[in-house]
Amino acid sequence: MTVHNRRMRFFFFGSCFFCKINSSTPNFYTKCEIHLFMIPYLIDPLIDDLPLKPSEHISAVAAHDRNIYIGTSKGSLFHYHLFEDATDYLQITLISVGSHEITQLLPSESLQKLFLVIDRTLLVFQLPELSPNTIRQLKNVQHICLMENGLSLMIIKQSEVQLVQLQNNSWKLLREF
Repeated sequence: MTVHNRRMRFFFFGSCFFCKINSSTPNFYTKCEIHLFMIPYLIDPLIDDLPLKPSEHISAVAAHDRNIYIGTSKGSLFHYHLFEDATDYLQITLISVGSHEITQLLPSESLQKLFLVIDRTLLVFQLPELSPNTIRQLKNVQHICLMENGLSLMIIKQSEVQLVQLQNNSWKLLREF
């Protein structure tokens, strides 16, 4: 769903809002945080008729340029694109990446990669078209964060935290905490 304001445009997916303020890179907010803006708003659909299976729900959302990536509770990854001359997002791809819930989607503009966590496994796709990579999957991943340089990832596991970097399509461990 979309929330309109004079200078801000909010998009709504499940329990997550994201906001574009005169830029192509959105900022993400929760429902509670959105109330802090104290602005009148209207909500209308951003993407109509998301083809979800019975008992499937949206579990992760990410945006990159004019693309929106939506992960679901049943392991589906949707890719939508807004073309220059269009008013609605068009579904480009639907990929099944497993049968478990996609828990996190994280795009890296500098690496042109989409990092995806499903069933505690980190997968990597090429942006924007989601072509698969030959990069080794990392296991036991609970959460990932993109570092400020945009080239390194912090990987949070149950018993450790790792700082890693992709070099020549392989992982390099920079530091372990």
